[in-house]
Amino acid sequence: MQEAGYVTAGFVNAYYVWPKFGFGDGYDIYQVIQSGQNGNAALVNDAAFDWLENTWQPTLQDKPLFLYLYYYDPHTIYDPPPPYDLLYDSTYTGTLTGEVYNNGERVVSGEIVPTARDIEHLKALYDGEITNWDARFGEMMTRLNDLGLLDNAIVVVTADHGQMFGEHNKWTHHNSLYEEVIRVPLSIRWSGVLSPGQVITAPVTTMDLTPTLLDLIDLDVPDDLSGQSLEPVMRGEAADFLRPIYSELSGETDPTNLHFWMSPRYEQRAVKQSGLKFIHEIRNDDGDVLYEIQPASQYELEDVSGMMPEQTALLREKLYAWFTVPTNFLFTPSIHSDDTPPSPLRLP
Repeated sequence: MQEAGYVTAGFVNAYYVWPKFGFGDGYDIYQVIQSGQNGNAALVNDAAFDWLENTWQPTLQDKPLFLYLYYYDPHTIYDPPPPYDLLYDSTYTGTLTGEVYNNGERVVSGEIVPTARDIEHLKALYDGEITNWDARFGEMMTRLNDLGLLDNAIVVVTADHGQMFGEHNKWTHHNSLYEEVIRVPLSIRWSGVLSPGQVITAPVTTMDLTPTLLDLIDLDVPDDLSGQSLEPVMRGEAADFLRPIYSELSGETDPTNLHFWMSPRYEQRAVKQSGLKFIHEIRNDDGDVLYEIQPASQYELEDVSGMMPEQTALLREKLYAWFTVPTNFLFTPSIHSDDTPPSPLRLP
């Protein structure tokens, strides 16, 4: 987009998108705002507002704009600011506050065993964070509208992961490929072009965002991207959009690693298609499971691999084919007695 003449601006509040990791490449301005702290959505807005009004508006508004906002909210630690801290649960008298829960280490270790009431409270705090962010996003949309930027703008809202609250006996995230973690919202708005209120139920992947945005603004889409443009299905030109969707998660066996306490011990891969989802643990066939993911039951409740052996085998084949041929990752099938989990091999 920068090469095509766009002004590119990013305002982020998360360590994992720091410029030192390359995420600032291609930006005219890329500003970090107190990285890794939730409750700072207002600070992200303030930085963006300041740049829009003092730099973009007086000198750059004749050029197209790509604006990237990365909010850390909502996230652990669950500590929404007032009045959102009491908005959904004002009667809790227990001890598992957001500060005590922190990032979930003491719960994952078993030191703290939450009661049903504790979990209800944690979810209420999380909902409070979501509502607080929603209000801040509303402020951003209002300001963009006041500046005339929404008259012909594509607005995309998505997230990188969800949170676990005891489902499958898991907490936080970076621990599994269950729907609670990897099923995230995706909303796209383009006033006057896309139909308001349109709902697409077919699974897509966040890797589709780059080709979709490039396609929508008539820029060339590189041939080597793993995702594909969603423009045809968004415009109602492709009713059947049921390609397989793949996910992967690294395992961790080194106790000194930062993510050891929350990560699984095996590498995990998953494929979802036509209402079925197959999850494979590398070199651990006992970890292979198949779930039905249907509109009435969007989460994994019962392993049906024993009742659907043919479907399980088919999805397993698709999983191996995807991660060994079309992408730059390779893993060894589970045919070894060695229990040592391998690391993905990056091919040249």
